[in-house]
Amino acid sequence: MLQLFNTLTRKKELFTPLNKKEVGLYTCGPTVYNYAHIGNLRSYIFEDVLKRTLKSHGFSVKHVMNITDVGHLTSDADEGDDKMEKTNRDALFLKCNNCGKDFFSGIVSSGNNITLINNSHQCQFCGFMNLAKNNYSYFKKSPGSNEKSIWEIAEFYTKAFKQNMKKLNLTEPDIWAKATDHITEQIDWIKKLEAKGFTYQISDGIYFDTSKFEGYGQLTGQKLSELKEGARVEKNKEKYNATDFALWKFSPQDSKRQMEWDSPWGKGFPGWHLECSVMAQKYLGDTFDIHCGGIDHIPIHHTNEIAQAEAVTGKQFVKFWLHNEFLVFDPLGNITLKDNTHICPYCGHSNLLRTKKDYVIEKQKDGVLLMVKCENCRKKFSGMIKMAKSNKKDFITLETLKEKGISPLAYRYFVLGTHYRKKLAFSWEALEAAQNTLDNLYAIAGELGEPNIGCAEFEEWFEEAISDDLNTPQALAVLWDLLKSDYPPEAKKESLLQFDKILGLDLHLAKPINVPNEIKKLAKKRDDLRSQKKYEEADKVRDEISKAGFRLDDTPAGSVIKILK
Repeated sequence: MLQLFNTLTRKKELFTPLNKKEVGLYTCGPTVYNYAHIGNLRSYIFEDVLKRTLKSHGFSVKHVMNITDVGHLTSDADEGDDKMEKTNRDALFLKCNNCGKDFFSGIVSSGNNITLINNSHQCQFCGFMNLAKNNYSYFKKSPGSNEKSIWEIAEFYTKAFKQNMKKLNLTEPDIWAKATDHITEQIDWIKKLEAKGFTYQISDGIYFDTSKFEGYGQLTGQKLSELKEGARVEKNKEKYNATDFALWKFSPQDSKRQMEWDSPWGKGFPGWHLECSVMAQKYLGDTFDIHCGGIDHIPIHHTNEIAQAEAVTGKQFVKFWLHNEFLVFDPLGNITLKDNTHICPYCGHSNLLRTKKDYVIEKQKDGVLLMVKCENCRKKFSGMIKMAKSNKKDFITLETLKEKGISPLAYRYFVLGTHYRKKLAFSWEALEAAQNTLDNLYAIAGELGEPNIGCAEFEEWFEEAISDDLNTPQALAVLWDLLKSDYPPEAKKESLLQFDKILGLDLHLAKPINVPNEIKKLAKKRDDLRSQKKYEEADKVRDEISKAGFRLDDTPAGSVIKILK
């Protein structure tokens, strides 16, 4: 039986779908104004494990993921700049030396230091590699010079995100729902809300009146009267309530946006929260099974989704809400709050802390956490630094990992080692260890031969682990226990491949290493010496193996022979 932690009820629940045959799954996708960083990608790995687990339990899955290409402002308070428009203003373009067309290079200007990353010099139109030699090869498009430029940027980063998905072995959704492809549906939804009396108009747009929706804040566990401005730091004095949010934003009078549409209320663009409710219900129905995202979506984005969806239909929007924790940096040496790490995940209040005295250091089983006591609800929450695009120093992509010798699947293994509802502490040392462990796993899997039958008890233990709210750390522990067991190699291989249907590490591609018999004998000799606690003699044998161009790694399943790189 599959047990999942439901954010809505704050407890594990037995999962049963609305339809016995098919699960409706909606996962919040990327805002395509920049590359996804590895903190973003943690969410998609967790969601992929969920999807694979649902299928392993016999369910078919209808998976919808949005692409946000309009309306996501720099503040969740519906203030600030549209992230897509801002990127477009700062974007650098390149004229292709082959076809002569202008294309977005994936680079946003930051002074005079222009660095090409990924294949950003590859023409989007003809595929030609434009190896620019200096900054004069780049140029900015003046406003209005090409109305397609922002669409090119969205397409560029959408393509980059899909490439990341392939590298991480993530299964694609059944439906990609792009916000700009559903403007008509979003306008229609606002009309329905307006007809039911949930909207009002102020100078910058049409807003949802949260005081009219009785269940507002149910996902956070707070009543409307207990919620404060929270992340909405830039206060809008025209709003009726601090928690009210934009359904439609008017275009500015003093400048022209590339992405804007006519509506009954004036030219503008939809609010960020609206797209997910509208697209989810279009493809999955008024009520569907599971909605996923990061914990930062709980106080505002997902809370607003529920309000505008249920205000129209009068039905429960989603049965199960699943949220993953952040990938975080250890801030003990540098107490600097970034982005929304000061936002209370319980009530959404913005705790603007300024000194180390505002933090409480708590010892945890897994190390040390910095905790903040919320000024509003008084609950404690972690003040660790999450990865964010605005934090340039710690903005790490899969390409960054590649430059450091870390494969995407090693990052996937690293993520699987921590439960999705726990913070995952980043360090290069931990990633290097994950890469080495995955290499060892491939080496062992490659030596197991052809799969046959399987190890029923280990498969049962693995299923129990993964069915307990996707407990991937326990599932990996079962995997390593299997490999060090006395079962025949071919049985281990069969079970290992069954496990990998959930883990997604491509273990079926593991190939045996051509190791001379003399080296295998030396490795056996070293293992025997170690079992006899003759460590000095064992080390001498290891050195002998190294001189021959091989290396021994000790794993939970025993020593592994690898070719020295």
